[in-house]
Amino acid sequence: MATIAIGIPVFARNDDNDLERFFELYKSYIHSIGIDPSAVADNPAGWEKAMGILRACLTIRLLDIWM
Repeated sequence: MATIAIGIPVFARNDDNDLERFFELYKSYIHSIGIDPSAVADNPAGWEKAMGILRACLTIRLLDIWM
């Protein structure tokens, strides 16, 4: 079995980026590294890991708007 590493998706909110496509790539990335966003028992919980990765996917400009 071969292992294929995919890079973290990045969303910059420009004309080239499609939000739906970004979320499909994001969900695939989360699944490929073994994070279950619905898991609450781990420390940190799966949803906290997923949110941290989502923040890492956004550009600084979007983070300023979001936070």
